[in-house]
Amino acid sequence: MSVKLTPPNEDESVQTASTSIDGDAEIPPGEARFFTLGRFDATVAGDWELTAASGIERVSDTYDKTITVGERSDN
Repeated sequence: MSVKLTPPNEDESVQTASTSIDGDAEIPPGEARFFTLGRFDATVAGDWELTAASGIERVSDTYDKTITVGERSDN
């Protein structure tokens, strides 16, 4: 599956990243599965919005869809 990552400004392109779901593909009612986000190229700093893949029907009410990307240091 994949997720969509929307950058903090309209000048940058929306990206997709792959996900892997922990556990079985089928999730029994009342249970949850967690996913790990694959690599994406954060082209700008700021708050990116993560949108779940079309195969993910529902997310928790406590789901935080914001990924904060900081400025890169040149060290």
